[in-house]
Amino acid sequence: MENSTNETDNNEYYTQGEGPFGADDAQGGYQQSCSQANSGYTPYTGFDSDSFNTTEPTQEPPRRRRGSGVGTAIAIIIIAAIMLVLLASAIFISKRPALPSYPTMTLQPTITMTPDADATPTPVPTSRPYPLFDGVAPQIGDSGLEALPDIVAAVSPGVISVLNYGPMTTVGQYTRENLQGTGSGFIVSSEGYVLTNAHVIDGASYVKVQLYNSIEYEAEVIGSDISMDVAVLRIEAEGLTVLKLGSSSEARVGEFVLAIGDPTGTALAGTPTFGIIGALNRSVNIDGRTNNYIQTDAAINPGNSGGPLINMRGEVIGVTSAKTVTASYDENGNAISAEGLGFALPIDDVLSVVVQLVTEGNVQRPGIGLTSIYLDEATAQQYQRPSGILIVSVLADAPACNAGIRADDILVECNGIKLTGNDMFGEIVRSFKIGDSMPVKYWRNGEYLTTNIIIGDLNQMGDTIYNNETGGDWLE
Repeated sequence: MENSTNETDNNEYYTQGEGPFGADDAQGGYQQSCSQANSGYTPYTGFDSDSFNTTEPTQEPPRRRRGSGVGTAIAIIIIAAIMLVLLASAIFISKRPALPSYPTMTLQPTITMTPDADATPTPVPTSRPYPLFDGVAPQIGDSGLEALPDIVAAVSPGVISVLNYGPMTTVGQYTRENLQGTGSGFIVSSEGYVLTNAHVIDGASYVKVQLYNSIEYEAEVIGSDISMDVAVLRIEAEGLTVLKLGSSSEARVGEFVLAIGDPTGTALAGTPTFGIIGALNRSVNIDGRTNNYIQTDAAINPGNSGGPLINMRGEVIGVTSAKTVTASYDENGNAISAEGLGFALPIDDVLSVVVQLVTEGNVQRPGIGLTSIYLDEATAQQYQRPSGILIVSVLADAPACNAGIRADDILVECNGIKLTGNDMFGEIVRSFKIGDSMPVKYWRNGEYLTTNIIIGDLNQMGDTIYNNETGGDWLE
């Protein structure tokens, strides 16, 4: 976590061992209307021949003959038959099973309920469309070093300050914000997406971004990947300056680059520094996690974290990371600090993570939650211990801790393979899927033990060290 005045996270010898769809029930049913036709009977009247004459006869009402009820009986039978039919239909309808109902598809996030009726439902992370990276490279009139002012002027409005706020403090009638730390970031989409480092927003109750013109916006945290140290934010704003994303795979050693950010906080916001690319794909440990970096001598300080590394075409080729860096270890396992060197995550690697964070909501990273160093054969013999992976620290409630692994244990085998290096160990861990069981053999106080570690997700683990225990203190 970066502090707005000073970032003093010192990592002495850490290497990560990782390393129904929404069912609105459409009630099925039907309606049936039955119209009943009236039926009746009119008896035959005819006429009487005896009364035939040339004068108009007087009409009398027709008379029913006694004893002649055949027509009436037929009418009664017809009516009774109709009533029986209606009664049978009513019974059939009442006993007919209800039509099945079918779930309807919805575009809203679904909620998965647990078997426990009292359990709180867990919402599924909201997915978003593929982000639109629509930055345009600046028009540069000059070439070579003369182009630097044009590049800085064109790119700087797209570089922002990231403000990490803790819980608000209320004293009497007054409430104030607590700024915990600051970092840098840059705009990658006109849709409002912003990239920064995950450690810049770590522990934040809420996050704001400040544009080059000092206008602040509250930012939505889309997601973060602590393993690669990448976070995606989003703001609701128009007229944003979007930076053009280049390709880190096309970068060359010796190429000129610019870093722009807030080296000591917002007081020096938008400061550009200049240098060259010293190396590509440099494997470096930062905060206990190893990634490949672009190495540069452009000055990168606390506060620059999350800002862009820009080539001479005005394109972003990396995301700067300014944390305490351990470049390597000496023969005694002591950390060697990398003073005066800057490191940036290659933009090609970052984008694959960004797309997952936006479209899927998270990135799963197999890991077990520990830091370690490799104890080689010579050092192991000197201290009368076996060679292997010396555990420096274990995260509380992480898979390694839950399996009984503790600081100062030495892992000698993993999945039946003898361990001969930290990188090898990390590769084995990453070869497993989250939820898999990984057998390990380890040494503790002269005894060999075995256990199974259930692989977890690094992004779901905290940063609290179990009992504040650290190993390797006996190394001289």
